[in-house]
Amino acid sequence: MLKEGSLSSVTPVEDKFVDVPIIRLGEKYIQNPISKIHSLRPNIIIFTPELRNFTFWLLLILKPFYRYKLVSWTHGINNKDFVTGKIGFSSKFRLLMMKLSDLVIIYSTERAKSLRKLISKKIITANNTLDTHTLDEVYTKFSKQGMKSVKEELKWAQDSVNFIYVGRLIAEKEIDKNILLFKELSKKIESPCYFHIIGEGPEREKLESQAGSESSNILFHGKIVDPNIVGKLLYASDLHLHLGYNGLAVVHSLCFETPIVTQAPNNLHGPFHSPEFEYLNKKNSIIRKHTDLADQVLFTLKNENVLNNLKKEARKTYLEDCMAEHFLNTFITLNEEFN
Repeated sequence: MLKEGSLSSVTPVEDKFVDVPIIRLGEKYIQNPISKIHSLRPNIIIFTPELRNFTFWLLLILKPFYRYKLVSWTHGINNKDFVTGKIGFSSKFRLLMMKLSDLVIIYSTERAKSLRKLISKKIITANNTLDTHTLDEVYTKFSKQGMKSVKEELKWAQDSVNFIYVGRLIAEKEIDKNILLFKELSKKIESPCYFHIIGEGPEREKLESQAGSESSNILFHGKIVDPNIVGKLLYASDLHLHLGYNGLAVVHSLCFETPIVTQAPNNLHGPFHSPEFEYLNKKNSIIRKHTDLADQVLFTLKNENVLNNLKKEARKTYLEDCMAEHFLNTFITLNEEFN
């Protein structure tokens, strides 16, 4: 598996990761894997097709001499092109790299279907996920402890309504829309109401300013890397406000039974969700046009059975679709694809 700084030969019994020298060319770079390929003699090399990494072309040149299979592991075309159906230059270039590969591993089922219309190449899926073993350990701990006790530890009122956002504070995530939605909701919710923002990024100062007079109810926790802390905040929260494009935070939320509130993609204006959006559906999350979101959230919070069903379905989706074993099995059995 060749990525920035490492190479792995995938066999049925083991994965080997070794450092590969990198030559920087401004924002672009090339790796020199020749000595590693010569010594390891891999059957398969997995490569992420990126415009800024020129190593792919070197691997194509070496391929006839070492007779390995070259596998592209990728999102496919970029998020915006996938939603709009308009293929830009960068996506066309990635498609060329995929066409020159022996096989393509794609992050999601829907993108695989879309990609099959663009290239005549064998495509398999490895749905993107996180370290679900660690996430599950954290979830199990808090599930056994119980919501009441977790809220007590956090010093949250038992009758409080808590929303959360987990992710980078960047413009593309449209966190300002989350704050606007929270402000609208907090005017209509009688219980104490809070919005916990987990993450760091260049938009923080602007978002703190947007919080304004409600800053005591909109809490910026900063970047948190400890899965126990992030897990506790997610587990104790009622809903995850994520109106911008969704990525791996989806897996986090589904694990901790925290339904996501998000917007359905719009072909012209986005949000241009990452492949993980495919884990979401109307049974495990609230997906609406922006104008309908507040009413649906209020309805969900007022009807405990509706919220509990969303939480149960979120956990069910996580267990059935998001587990790391599903993802890893694609790579463990990769040799079989060429038999």
